[in-house]
Amino acid sequence: MTQALSEDTLSTEVVDFFSSMVATSDFRDQVVVREKQQVVMNLAIGRDAKSAEWRYFIGCQQQDIVFFLKDDVEAIPVLPKPTQYHWLSTSQRESGFIRVPLLVCELKVNRNFTSDQFITYSRIAEQIRDVHPYCGYYLIIGGAGRQQLMPETILRQAKGFNRVFLKWEDEKAVVWRDVENHLSYLRDRAGVIATRRDPRA
Repeated sequence: MTQALSEDTLSTEVVDFFSSMVATSDFRDQVVVREKQQVVMNLAIGRDAKSAEWRYFIGCQQQDIVFFLKDDVEAIPVLPKPTQYHWLSTSQRESGFIRVPLLVCELKVNRNFTSDQFITYSRIAEQIRDVHPYCGYYLIIGGAGRQQLMPETILRQAKGFNRVFLKWEDEKAVVWRDVENHLSYLRDRAGVIATRRDPRA
């Protein structure tokens, strides 16, 4: 198997794998997997530069892989002014809705990261989890190249993530089991994912 050379290639591989696993799981009718999605990350209050009116500024951050509830009814409406979003995707603006993330995966190709990046991404993970308390946030490392950082360094500086997986190609089955466990918790314990009814009942 050829290892991914870029984050885009790795992203395609990971989203295809997760999509195929969801499609054959108990969550196939409830959960969808998307890549490169804007997720609400934080909120600030300030004056609009042009009108000088007070505004809510809601910050969005593009995430590599996101698991959402499939049903459109499960989205929340984009708030009207005095709220501004930085930056909503075109599809979010057109639909007027924002999907709530169930699980986010940050992807890194082995040779393309530094210690400082992990501190930044760990902070982003913490902010997103502050806004979305049911959202899991995983770091997945894979692809071509040799890891420049020792595993201990990665684990120490990536504490904002729920899980850290250092070898995607070797661990994808383990990652999926962890994803499935998280989704099961959201369904069976937290009530975030509705329980499917048996049509025979």
